[in-house]
Amino acid sequence: MTDETTAYDAEHDTIDLAALTGGALPRRFAICTYSDDDGEPSLRYWGLQTADTAIGFGRGAVHSAASAERIARRLSLVYDVELLWLDPPPTSPDI
Repeated sequence: MTDETTAYDAEHDTIDLAALTGGALPRRFAICTYSDDDGEPSLRYWGLQTADTAIGFGRGAVHSAASAERIARRLSLVYDVELLWLDPPPTSPDI
């Protein structure tokens, strides 16, 4: 049974993220870098994008910004990067 105030389901030891966020799930992203040597992609950061912020995690660091694009732009000052979206664009304007 899910506790509506926390969205925690004790029976399954899970959290219902959709219930917790009012149905507005964050959009997942990955930021890959490319080696000059062989051009192979390497996962540098992964993160979540909400309506008003993005948080990226990777290799002992955490980045936050208004959007995943801004995090990628910041990393592009040092690395050759590509932003990849793991989820389709939201259908709601709230994300």
